[in-house]
Amino acid sequence: MVRKLYKRIETNKVGLLWISASAVLLLAFLYMFGLNATVFNTAKIIT
Repeated sequence: MVRKLYKRIETNKVGLLWISASAVLLLAFLYMFGLNATVFNTAKIIT
């Protein structure tokens, strides 16, 4: 029983790792996209 519980915790840990990693990637992508859009808009205003 303890072993089964431990295994479940291990799989959950992997799942959480994947979720956090994808969330970080998504945030980074959105941040870069927003940054590029801001730079593009600023450049459009300047020129």
